[in-house]
Order: sequence, then structure tokens, then C-alpha cells
Amino acid sequence: MSTVEKKPYIHLSIDDTFEIFKDLAQNAMYYSSIFENPYLHFLEMLHTQYGLVASMYCFTEEGDFSLSNVPDIFCPDFTKSADWLKWGFHGRSQNSRYQYASGRKAQKDYSFAIRELLRITGSVRCIDVAPRLHFFAGTWECIRAMCQSDHGLKGLFSADDDRLSYYLDSTQSKLLKAYGLYYDQAMNLFFFSTDIRLERIQSIAKERTNMEYCLLGNERKSNGLHVFTHENRLANEEICQKIIDLCVFAQERSIPFAFPLQRLDLVL
Repeated sequence: MSTVEKKPYIHLSIDDTFEIFKDLAQNAMYYSSIFENPYLHFLEMLHTQYGLVASMYCFTEEGDFSLSNVPDIFCPDFTKSADWLKWGFHGRSQNSRYQYASGRKAQKDYSFAIRELLRITGSVRCIDVAPRLHFFAGTWECIRAMCQSDHGLKGLFSADDDRLSYYLDSTQSKLLKAYGLYYDQAMNLFFFSTDIRLERIQSIAKERTNMEYCLLGNERKSNGLHVFTHENRLANEEICQKIIDLCVFAQERSIPFAFPLQRLDLVL
């Protein structure tokens, strides 16, 4: 494997992202900026104050609305924010399960998402190619198809619990959980641990021992702390406070936020 920088960092990601796009489409004539959306306004505030970076992992359709209905008038905002706010594939919809789909179906869904996200955001710099797929699910065939797509996968986030992720077997999953990072050389794909689901913890303060281990543990091949929640939870004050507390934790320890792929030397 290539050299991995062992400088600690924190990454926040938001799964099931879709309502943001509906809001931008519905308010395209009224918003002067994407940051008039309440969720994006909150994240921008934390970026300005604490240097937060965030990845938004997106569904592409719900009912009769899809990303194709989102106008591209906000491209300047997306592009200007690309160094701290990125957008990636999560699944076609809430019903997507890529442990059951064909490779052709997976590639079609992935390609549609990336094509529309590029159109909406205006820049490949806005695209995150190391997302978390819905239910951490995907056969080897499906993942390979996504890797081989334009702007294909370079990484994936694993499950935050003991379930197997994607096509990894139990041995590979244990290595990933122990080291925080696993590399499939044949697929040329990095797997990153998911360390904290904000909905499942009482508070950031009570997770500090685990967080310090993820960031500083000698056994970890990646000294990243990978935290996530879901878009609908951004309406919950308790979850928002946990994100703020995470930012305060990072600031107190001078630990930067970063995207995981930026912490790897990808020349194999």
C-alpha cells in the first residue's frame, strides 16, 4: 500500500441527503445563495467558525422529484465551497439495496447521480468519490461497476457497527475495524471506518476516549475520526449540538477537519 499520512483529522458526513435539493429547487427564485437553506447555513456557520468540512451523500430521486429537477443557478456557491463541502452518491432512493442489484443497475444509478451533481454544482471539485452507500451494501460486481464509472469510486465508508460492509468478508472487516483503513489492491479501493454515528451516542464528551484512540492510536493506519449522521437529523437540536461540540473538541486540540482521500498518497 502507498504511504498513509498519520496526521489526525476529523471528517463529518451526512447520509440520505435529498431534502436540501428539493428546498433549493422550490426556492430557486427566492434564494440568493444555497446557504439560505437552513441545513447548509448551519454547516457554513461551523465552517467559518471552526473550519468544518462536510460530505453530503445523496439520494437521487423520491417520488416524482429527482436531481434532474434541480436548477444549476447555484453553481457559483457550490464551486466556491468545494474545498470544504462535497457531494457524493448514497443510493438512488431509500429503497436502494446494492447487495441485490446488478452491476449494470449500480453503474446506471451511480452515473446518473454524478452527472447530475456535476451539473448542479458546476465542478468536479465538488464531487466526493469516497462516499457511504445506503445500508453499507454492495456486491463486488456492483462496487466494481461504480469504480469503473466516470469519476468512479476511490473509497467507501464502512458500517459503524459489527455488520459486514459491502463485499468484505469477516477477516477483512475486522482489519478495517482495527486499523480504521483497509485497501483492496485488486479494486484499487480504500475502505474507511465509520467511527461515530451521532444518533447513537449520548454526548461528544462521553466519547472522548474512543475519539482520542481513533485520532492518536498507534494501531490505527488512518488517524482519522469519521463521524456521520443523517440529513433529517439536522432538524434535531440535540444532533446539532453534538456537531457543535465536535467542532469545539477539534478546535481545543488543534485537529483539522479534512476529507479522507486528501490524507492519502494515492500513487500506488
